Amino acid sequence: MRIVIVTHRFPLAVEPFLTVEVTGLIDRGHRVCVISRPGDTHLDRIRGDRPSNTLRLRHLPSGSGATKLASLVSLLMEALATDARSVRRLAVALRRDYGHGRHFCQELDRCLRIVCEAADLVHFEFADHAAEYADVLPLLPMPKVVTCRGDEIRIYPRVSEQSRERMSRALSRVDRVICVSEEMAGLARTYGADPARTVVIRSFVDARFFRPPPGRADHSNRIRLVSVGRLHWVKGYEYALEAVGRLRDRGCRLTYTIVGPDEGAGAALAWHIRDRGLADVVSLVGQLDQGGVWATLSRADIFLLSSVSEGLCIAALEAMAMGLPIVSTNVGGMPEAIETGVHGLLVPARDPVALAEAVERLAADPNLRRAMGAQGSARVRKEHDPDTYFERLQDVYREVTRA
Repeated sequence: MRIVIVTHRFPLAVEPFLTVEVTGLIDRGHRVCVISRPGDTHLDRIRGDRPSNTLRLRHLPSGSGATKLASLVSLLMEALATDARSVRRLAVALRRDYGHGRHFCQELDRCLRIVCEAADLVHFEFADHAAEYADVLPLLPMPKVVTCRGDEIRIYPRVSEQSRERMSRALSRVDRVICVSEEMAGLARTYGADPARTVVIRSFVDARFFRPPPGRADHSNRIRLVSVGRLHWVKGYEYALEAVGRLRDRGCRLTYTIVGPDEGAGAALAWHIRDRGLADVVSLVGQLDQGGVWATLSRADIFLLSSVSEGLCIAALEAMAMGLPIVSTNVGGMPEAIETGVHGLLVPARDPVALAEAVERLAADPNLRRAMGAQGSARVRKEHDPDTYFERLQDVYREVTRA
């Protein structure tokens, strides 16, 4: 099967799950073209020893108007040679809706990059990408699939009424809506997703890589907390820092390591750390590769997730796979992944007091930490298995292409 995947940037070190999805599809016999802006990793590192014709990358246009126009002309020639009938339908419909101006060229460019691949289906990896194509989705000559993962469907529609309308049009015009949790499926339905075309496929974790370290030592004299996630306001790090400050003030000996790239909140968090006098307790270590994340998790005692908005946090699932108990806010799909008192502790969002109390409870009981960690690791291996994920994803692909 020839599959077009549309995402914002690829390949990205901070989103290894997407790289694993692409390579997993290739290893199962599919050919994949990714349409995106350039990522931060060389494509050859992703392709490896796989045949070069199994993975293509088409970059979205950038640069001057003249450069974009030249790119559009080249795309038009290629698309006419691939599927002239679809190109004519697209051009007529877009000219009717947009005239001959910049908007017409922009929408035509979006479509031609997909048409050129003569694909069996197109998969939008995030709902806001599908929303960008909302007006042209009916014109694309192949089935459409979209995955709803988190912030892009929880926040994007609230930006403006126009954003909400575009999201609703997109979700109602695709052939399948894949959601990472039941909670997200309910949210997608409120924005127009057809319940009969909505399916839940939970995110996967490579538990063979994210496995518990041999003999994790308990450091009862100093609890080591860790969070993994971009430095962005949705992660609620200011509440985690306030909880850590409260614990430190009460005499709890601890360290807190935050792993992730700065996406707008780094300066504010650094100021908060200095203002609260936590520089000797909290470390912002930036983005790490998978090996660095594994090493950091292997040295930790508790994983802390303080998000105010979340889909189904893959970093928390990876920490569970490694045998860490989780202290998490009860947002999004997290209550579906974590049963409080079994795999970790759930607390209300924006509540540093509750976060501090949950950490303190686990800090005082190493046996409880080990029991929750073991339960969480078993659950991830059972419910977030990569082979099961790819079987269900391919089932969706087969269903929409047969239809």
